Amino acid sequence: CGGSVGRPHNGRGLAARGERMALLSFEKRADRAHPGREAALRDELKAQGIRWIALTYHRRPALVATAWDVALGTARAWGLCRREGIRVIHARSEVAGLMAWLLNRACGARFLFDMRGFWADERAEGGAWPATGLRYRTAKRLERLLLEAADEVVTLTEQARTTVASWLGGRCP
Repeated sequence: CGGSVGRPHNGRGLAARGERMALLSFEKRADRAHPGREAALRDELKAQGIRWIALTYHRRPALVATAWDVALGTARAWGLCRREGIRVIHARSEVAGLMAWLLNRACGARFLFDMRGFWADERAEGGAWPATGLRYRTAKRLERLLLEAADEVVTLTEQARTTVASWLGGRCP
């Protein structure tokens, strides 16, 4: 598709070229329990021209926690879009993609969907979700929505690129 296959461009490289960068991530509570490590990473990123906003990831109950994180992440990122005029949002997963899709609609930033795999299929093949279940079907609908809405798509393999293009009737975002 229109994005790259293989390793996507690194935000550090873009920051080194003078692009302003903000990284919004969700971190597990256990990782956030070590403020020295978080501060060191924040300082390292800052030195490279990347502002890091770390939010706490909520795991359970799964659906409620995910909805909460999507709402928090979208609100925080929307504020960044408004204050800083963000032009491109890069999302590396379906949940982050949902936030990026909402922001794409709300503030007009271009949307780069970086899919590392076929998440719903991986969950079903690994036995975490039944392939006929509501979670699987909802995740597949979300995947399709994100692929259709993205301005660019990054896949890890040529085969994944071909699969995505076939789903979109030959059209690559």
